[in-house]
Amino acid sequence: MIICIWAQDFKNGIGINNSLPWNIKEEMEHFKNVTKKSIVIMGRKTFESIKKPLLNRLNIVISRQLDILDKELYKFDNSYSYISQKKPTMFFNSSSKIEKVIGEWEKEKYTFLLSSSFENIITFCKKNPKIDMFVIGGKEIYELFLPYSDGIILSKITKDYSCDTFMKPFDEEKYDIGFEKEYTDFKVIFYFVKTLNHEKFSQYESFLERIING
Repeated sequence: MIICIWAQDFKNGIGINNSLPWNIKEEMEHFKNVTKKSIVIMGRKTFESIKKPLLNRLNIVISRQLDILDKELYKFDNSYSYISQKKPTMFFNSSSKIEKVIGEWEKEKYTFLLSSSFENIITFCKKNPKIDMFVIGGKEIYELFLPYSDGIILSKITKDYSCDTFMKPFDEEKYDIGFEKEYTDFKVIFYFVKTLNHEKFSQYESFLERIING
């Protein structure tokens, strides 16, 4: 199941100068709770703004320009569990290779992957719909994955943060709301597409139950 998760301010802003303009502890805790022990997918710019893999998650970074990557940034110390000591990053360009990697990640062997192919990730997701994968940014990556997503988890922040990057409004008529929760500075809405089949809807319900019950 593919779920896009992001926070946006009052004017649909999601970032400024390739970073988050807000520091809302509750929102960060919400993000951590939702995505922990799962797979997160992001673009190169988002990863380079984070500067390290997110802990307790399999981090997949998509870039079609692997030749411009900052080679030093993609080397991590031992605490981030290299693919192997000789090969700190792994590139995969087929949907079949990632299946082995995910099996090993679940044994806490892998934490980080690089891919030059968005299409092969989609192929993998279609073949493995029971695996939850969270798309975490940036804007171009959201726009690539939204047509294929099964749900959206949106944090609506009540203030304007003078962002320079904005999300386009999505067609809310295509979604039902599964859950809403109010926080001090923002509101979280869990959307799911109306066309989910029975199996995926049951999976989404189980996912919601896990999040709601902590």
